[in-house]
Amino acid sequence: MVAHQRRQPAGVAPHRGAHHARVDAGHHDVRAAQPLGQLDREQVVGELAAAGDPRLSDALVAQALRFHAEHADDPGWLRGLRDPYVARALAALHDDLGHAWTLDSLARTAGLSPSAFAVRFTAMVGEPPMRYLHDRRMQRAMTILRDERATLERVAAAVGYGSQAALSAAFKRHTGRAPGAWRRETRRPAELDTRG
Repeated sequence: MVAHQRRQPAGVAPHRGAHHARVDAGHHDVRAAQPLGQLDREQVVGELAAAGDPRLSDALVAQALRFHAEHADDPGWLRGLRDPYVARALAALHDDLGHAWTLDSLARTAGLSPSAFAVRFTAMVGEPPMRYLHDRRMQRAMTILRDERATLERVAAAVGYGSQAALSAAFKRHTGRAPGAWRRETRRPAELDTRG
């Protein structure tokens, strides 16, 4: 005996157990007979949008990432996350870019020999582990450098370089400019935008 029945939109099958998805959108109750991931995405998005639900953007981003991770055949970090060994190394690396990572230490984190790890990481992510690490460090350095209060010492420590000189050399190889020059050049267009 059911004490309370919810109104269902036309054409939507009733909920059939724990393996199925349900999305509440304001006064509507959207239920799908298909397993999660096979939902009629247009209907779910439409119900959330019609209800003015603020979760819509979160739901869309999560769905896009999930779909890409499940279907991406091209190498990249999302594909790397599907491999349990590579995922462990990626999580550790991203969690602490300032750590003195080596191929051996990343391989130990992954639970593989250095050669097996390098082959697996390259196949899944599309570039060797140490190049991937270098690129992430440079991206983080650029992000920190946008804060004009950040000293080169702070940037170097945050991205795993023992000195300003080591950071400057790596940064210049990566971007073609020293960190200070890069900072001034990237700040200049922003200053012009605020004046205009």
